[in-house]
Amino acid sequence: MYGQAELALAYQFGQGGLKEDPKKAFELYQLSAKQGLASAQDLLAYCYKNGVGTKKDEKKAFEYYMHAASSGEKVAQYSVANLFVEYKNYEAAAEFFEKAANQGHVLAQRSIGDCYYKGQGVRRNYTKAAEWYEKAASQGDAGAQNSLAYCYFEGTGVAQSYLDAVKWYAKAANQGDTDAQFYLGYMYSEGLGVSQDYAESVKWYQKAADAGERDAIFCLANKYYNGQGVAQDYNKALELYRKAAAKGEYTSMYVIAECYTYGRGVPKDLEQAKYWKQKAMELENKNK
Repeated sequence: MYGQAELALAYQFGQGGLKEDPKKAFELYQLSAKQGLASAQDLLAYCYKNGVGTKKDEKKAFEYYMHAASSGEKVAQYSVANLFVEYKNYEAAAEFFEKAANQGHVLAQRSIGDCYYKGQGVRRNYTKAAEWYEKAASQGDAGAQNSLAYCYFEGTGVAQSYLDAVKWYAKAANQGDTDAQFYLGYMYSEGLGVSQDYAESVKWYQKAADAGERDAIFCLANKYYNGQGVAQDYNKALELYRKAAAKGEYTSMYVIAECYTYGRGVPKDLEQAKYWKQKAMELENKNK
């Protein structure tokens, strides 16, 4: 049985000198699944859900995920949970996330943490949310590290601690999590849990801004506007404010209006200043 499943994987991804053949992989998954191999049932379900080697069939995908999940296959339990989320059956989703999480499935641990944090499918419990985030974070999951950092930042489900917030934001940020990069930039800018360091703040804002994170673009613009951690540069600041404004950040629009009013990075133009101020006010009122 295991030989068939391993051979199927080799055909699915073209490994071990075999030519990629999704249809052959599907046929082998079927054989192994019929013999009760839970991991093969999980992979067969994936084939049905995504049309790998066969036509898409949501009903059969669910059926095989449930077979595998009922056998205790943690990957299938996580997959079933996500299907229940799609079906908006949040109680069932939370049940299967927790089953997989209890077996150490890292993404399930983060997901059940989210369930407890939001009160989705379970009674809201910030302490349990933080506990699950920590389990996943300790396994290196960047999303969970970011969520745990936020819990420490706010004191939600854990004792408030900027030091611990910085610790976990840094772990997530170093893995490329853009939210964590933004918040780490903020921590350095404000001196929360670390010594205030504008240059380090700019470094992290820049990383998040490069990934398109709107608030990071705005904060980076502020650093150039005020000359904090970088040489003051109204032209660069205005360029960034425009990028943030294009993403719907209305405070940037107010600053652009100010730039036109005082000729910072652009020639004075009161008509443009009026235009940007009006645009900012409209968007601000819309978001209230």
